[in-house]
Amino acid sequence: MYSSYSMIQSVRTYGHLLDRRLKRQMVRLYHPMRLVPCIFHRLMDHWLKKSKRVDVIVQFTEEGYESGLNTLKQKLGEKYIKRQRRLLPQMNGCALRLSMDEVEQLCHQCKLINKIYLDRSMSVLMDRAAHHVHAHRLRESGLSGKGVTVAIVDTGFFRIQI
Repeated sequence: MYSSYSMIQSVRTYGHLLDRRLKRQMVRLYHPMRLVPCIFHRLMDHWLKKSKRVDVIVQFTEEGYESGLNTLKQKLGEKYIKRQRRLLPQMNGCALRLSMDEVEQLCHQCKLINKIYLDRSMSVLMDRAAHHVHAHRLRESGLSGKGVTVAIVDTGFFRIQI
């Protein structure tokens, strides 16, 4: 049934390089195909892979950052300038906007990739974390935090029981 669904085959083959949310988005790309007659699946598969673009973060191996960026520049050619969002040297990576086909090609051709993540905005709810960081002590001492931007880096190491 899924023989013409090449992105599903790519997710199965290169799943170790893709984060869970990106894999889910790649598979969901085929949900509209349930309503399309099967004689059009190959054409639709090609069109979806070329037209659907996604923001990703490509993380390279520690020793392959510079050569990985050069490989990206070679693979994408002139499109690299338009697709690059930002360089992330702290994590040996870069943020790009790529088509699903280009994500698949990178997985297949670039051996220096450690992981490809879906680039997305995140927000946190501090209603549960405030208790664990003892924010009540600061409020009791008269500090409200009004006009102050606070960044919390969560490693995920300590599990909070909900």
